[in-house]
Amino acid sequence: MIFVHDIEACLQLLPPRAMEIVKRFALQEYTQREAAVLLGMQQKSLGRYYDQALDSLSAILIQRRLLGLGS
Repeated sequence: MIFVHDIEACLQLLPPRAMEIVKRFALQEYTQREAAVLLGMQQKSLGRYYDQALDSLSAILIQRRLLGLGS
């Protein structure tokens, strides 16, 4: 339960658009096409924003020591 709270807190640190993309595409498991329609974006743009959002989220998780870089 604590880990879920930590992830939610990290998601809140993303810009609003990035947070919405991650929520729709990754957490709510919409297809890329469905998420693009829901967010009013082109599918290609969603893919680029999603990659950037995951990079940002990964950096936050590493900074907070919730994601390791390996042994």
